[in-house]
Amino acid sequence: MELAQLKFILEMGGHQRPYIPDDLDEQTMSCPSKVEVLEKLLAAIENDKMAPFYKELCKNKEIVAFDVGKLESMEKLNQEKIQDLDEKTESGSATGYCLSFYSNWAYYMVHYVITRNIEKAKTLIDVGGDWDRRNRLKVYPGTYAMVVRDFKTAAEQFLDTM
Repeated sequence: MELAQLKFILEMGGHQRPYIPDDLDEQTMSCPSKVEVLEKLLAAIENDKMAPFYKELCKNKEIVAFDVGKLESMEKLNQEKIQDLDEKTESGSATGYCLSFYSNWAYYMVHYVITRNIEKAKTLIDVGGDWDRRNRLKVYPGTYAMVVRDFKTAAEQFLDTM
């Protein structure tokens, strides 16, 4: 919200209403200059790699000059981050499916389906799984062990998650 306010101040130019920022100098009761607002806005854009917001800001050539190199570097970093997240999602989606399948069948207590999906989820997590799914994979068999009255296994599984 603060970045939208800063962009609004820059777009209004000399016709802006009084702006009272968080870092208001109480002694002089002055607001930051247009240059300070622009520097703060550009620093936030570069820090968070907000390429689409930078493009939008550069549409008004009176505010800031368009820097193609800066935009391309931010877009490249964004694409790398998207690819990284996609890889994590792909590796986790099959495991998530098995674990959700377990929770659905656990309601009906179909034992062979539950044990088969727990084993399938274990193999998928060995290939690639994050700590959250690994912990869930310990909780589900622990819960199943409690249902079939294997309290020793249940206790071991629950303690491993901590």
